[in-house]
Amino acid sequence: MINNIMNFVYKHFKSNIFLYFLILVFFMVGISIGAILINAIGINEKNQLINFINTLFNVLENDSLEPLNIFKYSYKNNIISIILIWVMGIIIIGVPLILFIVMLKGVALGFTVGILFTEFGMKGLIFALLTIVPQNIFIIPSIIIASVLSINFALKTINLRINNTKRISFRKRCITFTSIIILLSLLLIIGGLIEGYFTPVFMKIVLKTM
Repeated sequence: MINNIMNFVYKHFKSNIFLYFLILVFFMVGISIGAILINAIGINEKNQLINFINTLFNVLENDSLEPLNIFKYSYKNNIISIILIWVMGIIIIGVPLILFIVMLKGVALGFTVGILFTEFGMKGLIFALLTIVPQNIFIIPSIIIASVLSINFALKTINLRINNTKRISFRKRCITFTSIIILLSLLLIIGGLIEGYFTPVFMKIVLKTM
């Protein structure tokens, strides 16, 4: 059973290595853009962001954040991304939008880490690593894998239509594709739980040293 799963995963990554490379490139470009945007925003906007961050710190110190609300917010935002990626693959012509969604995720990550590092130095970087990385160990791979599967689904659909091949029905392929997307959405739940119930604890630990 385990060997079959491992073989399936290996074959999947091997046959889609170019798509994974493409998705990672767009994600890294997004991170770079996010970091660059820090220098592009005005002083007033930057001060507003810093004030927001300081307010967040105060809220954390006063235990005013509800873990369940954080979990719901995190899961809602990420499940919307997964659903959009799934829809873009189904309608075929949405492939460029999938790449755009991935890049936006990178922009958000790059900007968040960048602003913390810029304003708080190494302590800000440590804060970012301990409070952003844990949940994204599950969230980012889910987004990337879903994006690859969605693009692959769209490309295969186009190829089958061009060659007029009917060996595999669209419905059957769609069910398989959707089932895997649903499984990936479960990883978002894990990421959301970490962000809601564990990340605030990490934040408080780091805040005591800042």
